Amino acid sequence: MSHQNKTIVLYNGQSQYGVLRYFIQDLAVSFQQLGFEVKIIDLLASSWIAELERVLKEKEVFFFLSMNAMGIDIKVGDKSLYDHLNIPLFAFLVDHPMYHINRLNQGVKNLIVSTVDQTHLSFLRTFLNGVYSKVFIPHGSSYNEVSVSSKTMEERKVDILFVGTFTNPDHFRKQWTDCDKYISKLFDAIMEKYLYNPWC
Repeated sequence: MSHQNKTIVLYNGQSQYGVLRYFIQDLAVSFQQLGFEVKIIDLLASSWIAELERVLKEKEVFFFLSMNAMGIDIKVGDKSLYDHLNIPLFAFLVDHPMYHINRLNQGVKNLIVSTVDQTHLSFLRTFLNGVYSKVFIPHGSSYNEVSVSSKTMEERKVDILFVGTFTNPDHFRKQWTDCDKYISKLFDAIMEKYLYNPWC
């Protein structure tokens, strides 16, 4: 199946570890294997506006895709680029939506937001009532890097490895203990309640 007359625009941007740029590269390869033409616009490059304008003049764009809704704030006059063109932006969130509320509250209607966790989807539906589409799409991995370990589960020293960012909680607590004593006590009470009521 060929989609050569359709172009997918992928935005590259900045992330904490640079891993999202690898995601974009892998997605580009996958979309090309499906028969789409792919253009990557690097939002960190000084020429990204000219490159985006060139692509829009020369290509029939099927949709835009970015990690964590990067590029959602691009406008034509006062209107979202995606609403102006009537072409969707697919915002693939890899973080909890609460970290991207400012982006998701841009008022873009031609938007599809995916989450990597069902509870994140519930958060979107409950607290962000934009008219855009909200879907659950779990993480994947690079197809070429998937390999089957020769070790059985019994032979492995680590059953499950979860890699994430860790910051010492005392670092955060110091930020409010340095505040006014009443504010500090209030924050302590809130955190204590949260720690013993994780569903809050």
